[in-house]
Amino acid sequence: MKIFPSLHSQYTLHDEKHFLRVTELMAKIIPAPVRNNLNPIEITLLILAAFYHDQGMVVDKEEIEQFNHNEEYILFQSNWELDHPNINEIRSAMKIADKADLNNLHRLENNLYSAMLTDFIRQSHGRRSAEFVNNKYSSDPRWNASGVNLSRLVGKLCYSHVCPAVEIDKKNGFYYDESVGQYVVNMQYLAIILRLADILDFDRDRTPDFLYRSIHFTSNVSLDEWNKHRSVEGWIITQDEIRYTLKCDHPIYHKLALQYMNWIDEELQYAKIIADNFPAKISSNYFLALPQRVDRSRIEAKDNSYVFHDLEFSLSRDEVIKLLMTDKLYNSPSLCVRELLQNSLDALRYRKSVIKRDNGSEFVEGNIFFEHTIDEHGYQLIRCIDNGIGMDEVIIEKYLTKVGRSYYKSPEFARERTTFQKVNVDFDPCGQFGIGFMSCFMLGDQIKVQTRRDYGPNKGLGKPLIVEINGLGGIIVLKEGPSNQKVGTIIEIKSRNKVPEFFDELEDEVKLLEFLRTAALNTEFPITARCNVLQLEDQLVISPDDQKPVTMMERIGVSSIVTFEKDFSEFSPLLKGYARASFLVDSTGLITTSNNEAHWAKGRHGYRSALVKKDSTEHFPIHYQSQAICIDGILICGLHNGEEAFFFESNLETDLDISYTSSFILDIRGELKPEVTPARSLPWSYSCRWDRIFDIIEKANGYIWEQVVASCPDPSDFWILLAAYGGDLQYVRKKILWSHLVVPLRTPGNELLWRSLKDIEILYMSKGKKKK
Repeated sequence: MKIFPSLHSQYTLHDEKHFLRVTELMAKIIPAPVRNNLNPIEITLLILAAFYHDQGMVVDKEEIEQFNHNEEYILFQSNWELDHPNINEIRSAMKIADKADLNNLHRLENNLYSAMLTDFIRQSHGRRSAEFVNNKYSSDPRWNASGVNLSRLVGKLCYSHVCPAVEIDKKNGFYYDESVGQYVVNMQYLAIILRLADILDFDRDRTPDFLYRSIHFTSNVSLDEWNKHRSVEGWIITQDEIRYTLKCDHPIYHKLALQYMNWIDEELQYAKIIADNFPAKISSNYFLALPQRVDRSRIEAKDNSYVFHDLEFSLSRDEVIKLLMTDKLYNSPSLCVRELLQNSLDALRYRKSVIKRDNGSEFVEGNIFFEHTIDEHGYQLIRCIDNGIGMDEVIIEKYLTKVGRSYYKSPEFARERTTFQKVNVDFDPCGQFGIGFMSCFMLGDQIKVQTRRDYGPNKGLGKPLIVEINGLGGIIVLKEGPSNQKVGTIIEIKSRNKVPEFFDELEDEVKLLEFLRTAALNTEFPITARCNVLQLEDQLVISPDDQKPVTMMERIGVSSIVTFEKDFSEFSPLLKGYARASFLVDSTGLITTSNNEAHWAKGRHGYRSALVKKDSTEHFPIHYQSQAICIDGILICGLHNGEEAFFFESNLETDLDISYTSSFILDIRGELKPEVTPARSLPWSYSCRWDRIFDIIEKANGYIWEQVVASCPDPSDFWILLAAYGGDLQYVRKKILWSHLVVPLRTPGNELLWRSLKDIEILYMSKGKKKK
């Protein structure tokens, strides 16, 4: 252990002096009657455990070098960097630092990574210590007592000082009546004594990591100072009192000390619970007589240099919901349905990729079911059921309950995604921000999640789990579900208030069927939805086929038309959907501006032209089209079926300031996806990715007009069609225009002639009397 300081400079107290103090503290915390009754084996085990419990923290340089190729270490490092934003702060500063500052920044970066390495080793050092003892001494006769080698028991105690206190029980091999020859050893009692003695040494275990999360590289708060000032000026440990005296130079050291006291309190309470549960026949021989709380009265500011208050910014749960989930983030409670749909689609795509990767088969059973109903007590219930990948305890603990952390942005998923990419079954998840689940609280506080993970054909299924949530600030209950629980996830949200006596679409905040009908435009899995609310009873089935947009003329019932279309997948395999436009045709099938069903006329309300059906005065402007942009199959913006999506404040015409002749549904996947807000709406300013999407729509529109140009029998009529239908020639390929388009020219005798562009040698444009 003398090697230890050179390996882990942040933890210099894990040396031979620490072992001596742990041994001393054991003698202090064991009550005298118990200490006098301990048998020689128990005393031997305690002393050996005191000197071997941290051996696992020692690693040689060769082993450290191998960590860089260890997948577990690489994953740990990625997660550690996410939890320590000051790493990025240092790296950003390096880009603009001068040479002197750069050296200092490199030193700080190395310190952080050294601490990270120590944390990685620390998380497994109990197991490593046990392995060290078992491997080195299991055959050493010096460790034999009463015919039994003690290395196994010492190793178990070494492990116990880092395992959860609740695991120190019979089920995990800790017996209060372990036999060693003629002696009976209480392993549970020895384990809690080691744990308490280890932590009462005021070892800085875990506190440096907290410090590294708290400081910034520009701060004068440092680990070196913490090392200097953490030493205790005095301490008292008796049956009646545990008290440490510290004089702190900075409030953060004060907070670190108090945080450590909280940890001691927890261990004291756990130890008492274990000791109190011993059978009556041994409870008088193995008991604890320690206070349940550390006295903090002597932890104070040095020379009154500050006034300590344990203050930090906090957010009111109700205000957070009001701020983030009303018109600031989610502009309708019904957007919870979209988040549930998004999560289900991700889960189904994930499971499909896992199955395809592991055995090459297709996952064709994927489906999503929504239900809006009323329970027997009059509360609304919203259910979303899918047979996707499901969740396990790790995902629930680290991501479902952590606002702002998305599993699909985690190093764990990134590592698995590389395995998908190797066999070309990759998918890019919808989830980005890790806040979507919070939208469920807009509809209700009581949420029940039933889930079961599918690890793939080669690994089998996870445990069935049930998660019960009662509000953002409530306790989350996690329990095991029935053994026949199916793979996938069921989310059920219960409304806060009972349904009023007169309940119709005006009171309906969920708008389940309306939302799905409008927004689920290009999902590759079937979606079934049912509303059982008495006044709103209806159901909906959305097939997984690509939805082609309906043109304006098709929707208003004009049949004498010709329709041209362009498949967006021809531009990129990451795009799905079609652009389509219809044109009136005459009795011979030629494109025209008027036939026996409808004609184009001057538009009203500022529109330059509009379609008028025969025997009708209603005007249908060219803008009356279905135009929708989707990401991962879900509508982001636009007009669908001629009606603006009720849940979006933006549409293509007004916010993007663009309009097209065609109707279109464009679905974007993978690396082509442009950025959106957390509410999955358009950002205030558009990036080059959005410009690229608009450019593709324009090109599809241009392709449609190329077909119009090529099929127009009288080229002179083309200009009339262009004006009536609101066309744009910007994206029509020049060779098409050159081959088919004609322009009007005036002869010197003022005669109007139509000539093909390719036949004209010189063109003059006149303005006034001057020729240019």
